[in-house]
Amino acid sequence: NRVRVTLYWQSVAPSADEYTVFVHLLDASGAIVAQRDTPPRDGAYPTSIWTPGEIIKDEYELQIPANARAPFSLAIGMYSPVTQQRLLIGTNDHVVIDLGF
Repeated sequence: NRVRVTLYWQSVAPSADEYTVFVHLLDASGAIVAQRDTPPRDGAYPTSIWTPGEIIKDEYELQIPANARAPFSLAIGMYSPVTQQRLLIGTNDHVVIDLGF
């Protein structure tokens, strides 16, 4: 089985920095069982060229390991590949989405 997710990003200000997106599949215990870390659109559309207000569609697919325990959730965010520092989303550094299965 696979999980497919489409993210929509929107830049609020210009940035000269490049960021990497992380999409982590978490199992029932909160452990990462699959992940994809890559610049947006597999590096084809880096954050440094985003225009404020522009909406960027970004798609990911993760394989669910056969031995992974449901229910599953996704942890999603961005970080600097240079400093490994995550960007804040409100007061947290990622968003968690329960998948319901």
